[in-house]
Amino acid sequence: MIIGDPYKFAILFQRIDAWNASLTDNNGAFALCIDGKLFPKFPNDIINTIIPRSVYDIKDSLENIPVNEEIFDMNKKEAFATLYELVYPEFDDEKSDEENKDNDFRYELSVEYLNDHGGLYFAVKKDEKMRILAANVDYNYEESNYILDGATITEIILEKEEIDEIINKLEDWLKKYGD
Repeated sequence: MIIGDPYKFAILFQRIDAWNASLTDNNGAFALCIDGKLFPKFPNDIINTIIPRSVYDIKDSLENIPVNEEIFDMNKKEAFATLYELVYPEFDDEKSDEENKDNDFRYELSVEYLNDHGGLYFAVKKDEKMRILAANVDYNYEESNYILDGATITEIILEKEEIDEIINKLEDWLKKYGD
């Protein structure tokens, strides 16, 4: 199933019979397509996910992306780094709990398994538009963070009507197949 326009923004998912022990299981492949590029990077990382849960998660993310005009207007590298810092702020043992920032996952456009495969996906709104930024990145296990230096950032700006159409199609799919 493809919901959206793969040359702009689309959600791709499909139940894979061979990955399911019974007819009631719903394991399958899941990916995002942003500006004609597939995420996560294929063919290396095919994500096995529980399809209805992932469809619900991406729909919920799209519905709840916050407005931030300042970030929306930044160049893509600066916007991506700023969104990364909001979603994954650096924790400092030397600081008190009040001084350490909480994760702001509202800007993350993802489902549980996408980030496990080296992809970061963020979104921010302004006026009647949503800007989506994504990159395949490596993870530094020693420092417990993603390596943003040298990452190729893909972005797309969508109109509210385009996002609403995708959300409506995801809702329709969930009503029909989500249980």
